[in-house]
Amino acid sequence: MQDDQFVSTFYTENRILDRGWVLDYLGINLVTIPQMTEGGLPKTGDILTALAWHKMSTGMAIGHDFRTEINYLPDRTSWLVNGIFSAGAVVIDPRGVIAIDCDESV
Repeated sequence: MQDDQFVSTFYTENRILDRGWVLDYLGINLVTIPQMTEGGLPKTGDILTALAWHKMSTGMAIGHDFRTEINYLPDRTSWLVNGIFSAGAVVIDPRGVIAIDCDESV
């Protein structure tokens, strides 16, 4: 936040400090991945590894296209809505993916 290019509207139209969060900066979309029980970003001690990638360097494969099922459960007198989707992703060009180590102790 001490970098003038990050907070000055001379460099970017984003009013980062006015909004209180950053969604995109200089054409880069920032996504926050929370700590979850099933995973999250890799962390070793105080070093958190963040990832940056170009969308053309990754590929997506759909194993089972999105489908929705709606069923009535008479024993619970309620409706069950179930969405089913299966997909995976792979790195096509490793030069388009960057690992960034962030020191959280500072």
